[in-house]
Amino acid sequence: MSTDALALVRFGLRSPADQRVVDTVKVIDRLLRTETRTGPVWHRYNHDGYGGEHDDGSPFDGTGTGRGGWPLLAGERGHYELASGNAREAMALLQTMEAQASPGGGMIPEQVWDSDDIPQRGLYNGKPSGSAMPLAWAHAEYLKLALSIERGAGSWTCPLSTYRRYVRDRVQARLHIWTFYNRSTWMPRGKVLRVQCQYPFVLHSGHDGWKDAGGTSKAGRTPWACTTSTSSQATGRAWSSHSSGQPQGSGRGGRTSPWR
Repeated sequence: MSTDALALVRFGLRSPADQRVVDTVKVIDRLLRTETRTGPVWHRYNHDGYGGEHDDGSPFDGTGTGRGGWPLLAGERGHYELASGNAREAMALLQTMEAQASPGGGMIPEQVWDSDDIPQRGLYNGKPSGSAMPLAWAHAEYLKLALSIERGAGSWTCPLSTYRRYVRDRVQARLHIWTFYNRSTWMPRGKVLRVQCQYPFVLHSGHDGWKDAGGTSKAGRTPWACTTSTSSQATGRAWSSHSSGQPQGSGRGGRTSPWR
């Protein structure tokens, strides 16, 4: 599990209210979130062992526990909260990033110490660990979140074009793409099949166990691709392809997709 899933909201690809997103956030918090004296922090992903000191506070030497505190992830979470209409929580996360910066200098570290204090090693809960500091990426996240909060119109980093297409208008894909890296054996009803290959090929299509052959299509462009449609009423449609230099592909169409 990774906090990267929140990028789907930050980049306008999914609504923060999408139940799949809501459920994913619950899992992220259960697996990756840690509370510190300066506020919540997150691991990048579960079993992340990069960069963190060992449990006794000894320096990272290629292996480590992986400290749970990446302040920049609090900034990313703040953008999710803004998109969800929770400006108060976004402000709290901005303040968390400030509290986790270096005393006096205000430099935001890559990671903060998320365990009990070890004063003899200069490690204090919720404060900078021995990681890189300042981390420009973390400072950039702080500035983006602060600007988004000030503008008061959701996340400033969310592209309007993707938000309008996938969240507001919920445009659905017209094509069902088959490649040798995505060898689907059937396609949703009503989609247009596009077969892509790095070599020229011939596409055969038909119905009812090839009793009614629908014809052939040739791909003669680069990248090699051709399309064929399957109507919303069609059932039992099948297709296959052959080309020089690649194995054959095949599939069926006309079924209703189980995906929502």
